[in-house]
Amino acid sequence: MNEEGSFTMCANHLRGSLVRTFATVGLLVTGALLATGCQSSDATPPDKSVNGTFTGELSSPTPGTYTVKNKTFHVTDDTKMTGYGIMCVPAEGKTSRACTPGQLQAAVDDDLVIAQVTIVDGVATRMIEK
Repeated sequence: MNEEGSFTMCANHLRGSLVRTFATVGLLVTGALLATGCQSSDATPPDKSVNGTFTGELSSPTPGTYTVKNKTFHVTDDTKMTGYGIMCVPAEGKTSRACTPGQLQAAVDDDLVIAQVTIVDGVATRMIEK
């Protein structure tokens, strides 16, 4: 094989390698953009002026955001939530159960949930189903 043929083979190999690399990078960037667009970054940040304890019907204008008595708040994994059958179903022989944010969201989406909610800086710290 002459020098020119060897150069052509190397150039073709390099070109193919670059195309695969750029295709991979393009897929990664596209995936990252889609994942970012699907995250709840569109959610409204907590209104830090909302403080107090409120009892009433819960609603959820957007996933992860709730209202009680026209007060908007968020819940976190640290929110202490106690359910008595609507927010989350107690285990057999128990009268109450600690609930998760996912269970709360499902309950508010599907049922009428009445709760007493303690809110600090727009985030529920405690919630008890009534």
